[in-house]
Amino acid sequence: MGHLRALTYLSRATARVVMSRLISGPRRPTWSQRYEIVAEIVRMQFAEASNASLEQLRANIDSFGALENRKKRAQFRADTIADLPVEWVSPKSPNTEFANALIVLIHGGGYMMGSPKSHRTLMAGLSMATGMEVVGIDYRLAPEHPCPAAIDDVEAVYAELVEARGADKLILVGDSAGGGLCVSAMLRFKESGLAQPAGAALLSPWVDLRPRPNTFGNADTDYLQPEHLEAAAVGYAGELSREDPRVSPVLGDLKGLPPLLIFAGGQELILGDSRRLQKRAKERGVNTTLVVEEDEIHVFPMFFDHTPRGAHALEQIGRFIEDRLRP
Repeated sequence: MGHLRALTYLSRATARVVMSRLISGPRRPTWSQRYEIVAEIVRMQFAEASNASLEQLRANIDSFGALENRKKRAQFRADTIADLPVEWVSPKSPNTEFANALIVLIHGGGYMMGSPKSHRTLMAGLSMATGMEVVGIDYRLAPEHPCPAAIDDVEAVYAELVEARGADKLILVGDSAGGGLCVSAMLRFKESGLAQPAGAALLSPWVDLRPRPNTFGNADTDYLQPEHLEAAAVGYAGELSREDPRVSPVLGDLKGLPPLLIFAGGQELILGDSRRLQKRAKERGVNTTLVVEEDEIHVFPMFFDHTPRGAHALEQIGRFIEDRLRP
């Protein structure tokens, strides 16, 4: 059923993009038709959000895991850590230099949807780029489980992984809300005395959930829309203030965090979040690198199969991970 749902989106998006390009040309000058179709599929999912139940939205985004399964580029295995569901990804060609290293994937989805299943393509890409194992955490979602439930879950899994492998063998990777959750979790590690990971790669991190009317840009090019972010922010914050650093981690004290590699698209709605995070992290002495691809959208490295810039970003992430894990 998941495969059929994904094919339905594909056929509808293809028809829209082909017609649009015939009439008006590509949405962006550097976008291929194939990439524009991928962007349109995601845009359609978000556009239909207001007319679908949360259960349906979660099923829709998870359905794309079925497409990755058919490619058979990596091996997936369900498991539990700290009584929480996780999914392991094992590379077909393991890198023996980093046999005990582990990439910990914290998925995005506005804190309200998404899972390791929805992010199998990204996890497979990370595993292929590094030859390392990847584990994705299926943390509890809002609004049923508002902040700080997701932080609690990530901390619980991370603590067991630190005991099993050592913090210096762990790298966090998170996209969008997952990128924000990476930062929130690392702030929690500081509070609880857990050692920090060797580094973190953040893809279009959503780190500032405060209300900000009329301050978003690129709504005409990105698939994210302000009203969707607002609804997700309200659901995730729950009874907490949206200025609480657990909700908006860019407002926390970032001193002591490990090196950060941040990717953002120049055409994405929340580009400002990545810029603010880089600025505040550097002010607190954190080794931080921000890469902005001018003609790209939200979490573009996830689309490495469809855009050369995404493929190059994945290579850069792989090099960053290897550099951070070498003694």
